[in-house]
Amino acid sequence: MAKVLRFPRINSITISARLTRDPEIRYSNNNMMIAKLGLAFDRLRKDEYGNYQAVANFFDATAFGKQAEFCNDQLHKGSPVVIEGELSINSYTDQSGVNRRFTEVLINRIHLLDREASQGGYGQADDAPVDQYTPKANDEPSSIRQDNVSEDDVPF
Repeated sequence: MAKVLRFPRINSITISARLTRDPEIRYSNNNMMIAKLGLAFDRLRKDEYGNYQAVANFFDATAFGKQAEFCNDQLHKGSPVVIEGELSINSYTDQSGVNRRFTEVLINRIHLLDREASQGGYGQADDAPVDQYTPKANDEPSSIRQDNVSEDDVPF
């Protein structure tokens, strides 16, 4: 009898972005801090002339507890971060009775990418090892670098 594999339940996202505004802080009924973040990242797309153009993408993220405290203490508009979390799709009915859906990232870990002079290292919201990667302004997605390879560069 053939073994049936179950569909894995994977909901994971890791993304680097910049804050579009200062964190919005509120508290839950049990007094847990919640931080709402507006984030933006650029992706490169080819235009009709073959030139790469940066296209901004915007999304929201939410941090809870110690992660939210870190956001409140360390982040501000323009801060570059890497977030690890999961997607959450929610819905509500607006004032006119229309059902609306929105997607946000629920943050599990967040890493501040720019060097903090007071810490002498890279800030992050937990005690895990510090990331050593700092993105460069001219970094491009690997898919774009592949487009620049000619047939002469391919060894087969």
